[in-house]
Order: sequence, then structure tokens, then C-alpha cells
Amino acid sequence: MRQLLKNMERWLFPNFCLGCQQVLYQNQQILCLNCQNALASTGKYVPNNFTEQVIWGRFHFEYAFSTFYFTQNAVIQSLMHALKYEGHEQVAVFLGDHMAHYIKKHQLSRPNSVLVPVPLSKKRMLERGYNQSELICNRIGKVLDIPVLSTSILRIKNTATQVKKNRTERLSNMELAFDINNSNQLAGHHIILVDDTITTGATIEACALELLKIPTTTISVATAAIAMY
Repeated sequence: MRQLLKNMERWLFPNFCLGCQQVLYQNQQILCLNCQNALASTGKYVPNNFTEQVIWGRFHFEYAFSTFYFTQNAVIQSLMHALKYEGHEQVAVFLGDHMAHYIKKHQLSRPNSVLVPVPLSKKRMLERGYNQSELICNRIGKVLDIPVLSTSILRIKNTATQVKKNRTERLSNMELAFDINNSNQLAGHHIILVDDTITTGATIEACALELLKIPTTTISVATAAIAMY
């Protein structure tokens, strides 16, 4: 009877693929099989990968990676839009699981690792109700049992959107945008800085430069996607 009720509920209120809007089968969540296969994975971790090239020479880091390539009109763009603007918080679980698997597979965690999400401005937190990078971070932390310090970086300036800005404009927009909270909690740790998408790396750079002011800290960068445009 319970299974019958579940089947009726799915028939009356079906779940739709966030990539193609087709009805999902019973064992599918977020994406249908075709859209899952269409996600452009960045592949295994290698030094000097594309994410590392984007931030190379701007601050010292141990490693950087992204799990998917972000291109216009691709499945990953639909996922990010659903997460950031449509309230589909379950997308963060999906992305966090993939990132956690990546970290574990390539042994990128350290005994002293902590996860720190890139913060949102107060304005966007009020609009959205959550920080998508923090949700992703929390999922990674839960899967890998790594502490999440979600209030370690404070966004002290409401910056304009980074969309359609070039690298110089993005860097200027991020100037003096962040501050560190409870730096003693971070001292001596390997900080994995987590964000949803990296484009020019300006936001990541601004956060990392503040974090690296803390004695004996090291930085790595993990993002769900990297923009390819």
C-alpha cells in the first residue's frame, strides 16, 4: 500500500529533469540519464589543469580543480540556474557529492583540511535565502567528514554582479570585499576554498589573499564548474 501511494504521488506530482524538463523515472533525481551523460566532466586531476591556469601566479595554492566545464546552454548551466535562482537546493547535494568523490578519488584532502565556502553578500542572502557555495560545502564536509567553517570569510561589501565583467572589472569589483572572521580557527590549516563556478578567478583570488594573511595556512581551490567562455 505504501509503495502504491508513492507511485500515485509520483504520477500526480512528477519530478522533472532540470536539464531537459522530461519526466524523471522513479530511480532518477535532478537529471535524467541522458542529461547526466551530457555533463562535461573535467576528468582526473592533473597539475596545471585549466582551473589552475586561470589563477596561476595570482596567489600561492597547493591545487585547484573543477568537476565540470560550464558552457552556455549546457546541462550544467541549467543546474546552476536552478540552484541559484529557482530554489532547487538539492542541486547542491548533487554537485557536492561529485566534488567529494573527486577529492577522495584523487586524495586531495589533508589531515588538517577545512572547507571554507565563498560567502554571498547580505543582499543576495536575503534574496536567495541561502548561499549555494555553502550548501555545496556542507555536502562535501558531510560525505568526507571534513570540518566546514562557513563564517570564516565575511563579505563586507555588496558588490555588483560579476556577470558580463572582464577580469580587470571583476578584480576592481572585488577589492576590499572580504574580511576574515576568527582567524585563529584557520591558523595552521589547509583551507579548501569552495565556490560553485570559477570564471576569471577574481572572487577566489580576493578571498584567498585575505586567507593567506593568516599564519601557516595553505590554500586549495575546489569549484563545481569552470566557465569556458
